[in-house]
Amino acid sequence: MMDFNFGNKPGTFRKDAKIIVVSLLIALIFWIVQKFSQSYTSTVTVQIKYEMPETVTFSQEPIRTAEFMISGTGWDLVKLQWFADLNTISIPLNDAAVQTLSGYTLREKIKSILANYPVNVLNVAPDIVQIHMEQAFRKTVPVKFNYDIEFYPDYDLNGPILLEPDSILVFGPQSYLDTIKSWPTEPIKLTNVRESIQTAIKLHSPDQSFVRLGSEKVQVNITVEQYTEKVLEVPIQFSMNRKGNTAFKFIPEIARIFVVVPLSRYDGLEAEAFKVIADEKAQTLKNETYILPLKVIEKPDYVRSIVIHPKTVELFYIK
Repeated sequence: MMDFNFGNKPGTFRKDAKIIVVSLLIALIFWIVQKFSQSYTSTVTVQIKYEMPETVTFSQEPIRTAEFMISGTGWDLVKLQWFADLNTISIPLNDAAVQTLSGYTLREKIKSILANYPVNVLNVAPDIVQIHMEQAFRKTVPVKFNYDIEFYPDYDLNGPILLEPDSILVFGPQSYLDTIKSWPTEPIKLTNVRESIQTAIKLHSPDQSFVRLGSEKVQVNITVEQYTEKVLEVPIQFSMNRKGNTAFKFIPEIARIFVVVPLSRYDGLEAEAFKVIADEKAQTLKNETYILPLKVIEKPDYVRSIVIHPKTVELFYIK
């Protein structure tokens, strides 16, 4: 029996307490080692991925998961949980209308994955899986980019969003393929975008088991650039070719156009790239003066948000 003498030796209590804690820790370690050295069983659920020819598809929804009972020491099962890739097993299929997948095949698949782990695969459920197939048709449809983009102030797209590939193959029954016109990507939301983006994005997974996609992802290229305003002075022209010697004069003769342009194109953008016309067909007479609206009919593709000033001009014929 241990004697605790608090009065005579003040440091004895702390020393004895440390001895007790160390003893408990050693006992705990031995208990853990003993427990984890014993044999246990564990049930693991694994996804089944079927690999099949492009000429067939499922006519009935197949079983997508299997449960395996595995035995091993506690240490081995812990290592298995942390390091083994037991999420999915791939099963190859042929083009037969009815195929039988045995539990033996599933067990062998799992055993090959667990070859480096000293565990035993005891059984699998279900023990037999029947696969029903039918002829698959194919259709090429465009990819629809499902996005929501918010740009940083003064930034915007500089050109169309490009998808690579921009269309995919869809495999399934003809009756289903006739109903689809495009295939969407998974939704993506981007905020405060101020740089160009190149990334892979997943296509929306088919909701029906009998539908397969030729690709799982597409590459998205989004070109972004800063925009700024530029003011140009462009001479006004008539909307139609004038015949004869009739002389005329516009007041004013020059239109100012305010455009938003990519920063990289700012210096190279000149007034000659635009054409402003006075629309003779839409002219009105006001106080013996002809009023013609102005329109911009030629501009570079990369220019946006055009504002013209003035919006109308006065036309005078000179006799």
